[in-house]
Amino acid sequence: MMLAFLIDQVQGLCSLIFQKAQQKAERLRYFWHKVRTRFDEWLLPDWETLYGSIAYGIEAQVL
Repeated sequence: MMLAFLIDQVQGLCSLIFQKAQQKAERLRYFWHKVRTRFDEWLLPDWETLYGSIAYGIEAQVL
C-alpha cells in the first residue's frame, strides 16, 4: 500500500496528464471514482489512455 501511495505522489508531481485529469475531475474523490469506473468498463492499453480519457475525453475500447 505504501508503494501505491508513493507512485501516486510521484505521478502527482511529475505527470502533466495526471495533473490535468485531477483538475478536470475537480475533486480527488471524483477523480478516483472515474479511474475505478474506467477500469471496470474499458479496455485500457496504458496509463496515458486512462488519464487522457478523464482529462481530454479520449475514448478507449469498451469491454
